Amino acid sequence: MKMNKIYLLLAAAFGLLSVSSCMKDDDADKKAAEMRILDNYILSNNITTEPTKSGLYYIEQLAGTGDSAVEGEWIELSYTARLVSTNDVVITSDMQTAKDNGLYQDYNFYGPTRLILGAISYEGLNEGVAMMREGGKARLIFPSDLGLGKNATSNIPSYSSLIFDVELVKVIPDIKAYENELLMAYLEQNEMPTDSTKTGIYFKQNVAGTGDLPAYGNQVNLTYTGKFLSGRVFDTNSKFFSIHIGYNEVIPGFEEGVKLIAKGGSGTVVIPFYYAYGEFGRYDSNYRPLIPPFSTLVFDISVIDILTK
Repeated sequence: MKMNKIYLLLAAAFGLLSVSSCMKDDDADKKAAEMRILDNYILSNNITTEPTKSGLYYIEQLAGTGDSAVEGEWIELSYTARLVSTNDVVITSDMQTAKDNGLYQDYNFYGPTRLILGAISYEGLNEGVAMMREGGKARLIFPSDLGLGKNATSNIPSYSSLIFDVELVKVIPDIKAYENELLMAYLEQNEMPTDSTKTGIYFKQNVAGTGDLPAYGNQVNLTYTGKFLSGRVFDTNSKFFSIHIGYNEVIPGFEEGVKLIAKGGSGTVVIPFYYAYGEFGRYDSNYRPLIPPFSTLVFDISVIDILTK
């Protein structure tokens, strides 16, 4: 009996080694095929730039005049990525490019994306962006070793070399101070009070309502439009939306704004990031950005009705 068990264990182990060996051979074949495609792309496009030690081809297209980013600093980056193998666009921060290539999702954030240099999931981007200056543009070409490797997404197959066209829009040494500057500039440009309310938001009444203000436990029926400081709308509900005051059903700043509007009234609420989605932002299930980190949000809110228990 013991001999049989040992034999079976050895057989199983041999089988695992055989499967593992086949997998390694398959990975090696895919990697070799990828490198042939990349080498052919470099040759056929007359790219004479020498790759870095890691394999990154850095091609400067516009020299920046601002600061360089260092690891750990926040940056704002615009980008479009294509597959070396097919030239298909697979990810982009540009709305029109997304629409032109069938990638557009109306709930996704488009525009310069906030990232931490050194923490970007594509090592080729970390390395390439570190070579740029603010305001600069570059093309970064790199193998899957600096990308997703043998991993894949719905748009990017495993072992895919990538072409990133990037612009380093902004280097942000102090993200909180930078966002506060944008906030105060918005308030002044839109003639809103520059002193926050007791709860830390900024509020402007547009239409005076009637009756009491919403209180704890009330159901408030409302409509709203949510915007970034740039004016881009990220969310809207023009038919019907309800919240219960004090039940933590929405971000804190939104509820505080609703509590300042009586029935039939409307107002604009500017919510600093720490009363919105904070330093992490909001992402969908595929980790696509919906609300960038440290984002100030603006809501135009109209209260339709206030219902008591």
